Amino acid sequence: MLKVGVMVSGGGTNLQAIIDGVHSGVITNAKLEVVISNKKDAYALTRAKENGIKAESVCIKDYATRDEFNKALIGTIDSYNLDLIVLAGFLVVLPEELINKYNNFVKPYYDEIKILNQHNQLLIKQRDMLLPRLMSGKLEV
Repeated sequence: MLKVGVMVSGGGTNLQAIIDGVHSGVITNAKLEVVISNKKDAYALTRAKENGIKAESVCIKDYATRDEFNKALIGTIDSYNLDLIVLAGFLVVLPEELINKYNNFVKPYYDEIKILNQHNQLLIKQRDMLLPRLMSGKLEV
């Protein structure tokens, strides 16, 4: 069974669809381990708690520097030993360290995926980092 973490920033309607999919059996072989938000008051955290899922917030405002925030975010994710990270409306540019740590997230086989972005567009920083690698043939899609 896949240990899944869902990262969110807001109300969690995408999260709720995932929760409903797991409960109804449409999404199989997955256990929602944790919901992580960059906002302490995100309603998605309430949705998680109401469904017996651990809920954590890692807020950039709680850290003196972006580097400290990045380390805390990566540490929180790592503490759950997740098989899959789903970005379901997570409106924070991912730290390059996180992408590098889970650098197999764009391979074509499901058992290789580590990060899945639910949005249909890469965040600007990801796009700027990934496009040159795609163009050079150093990144499989």
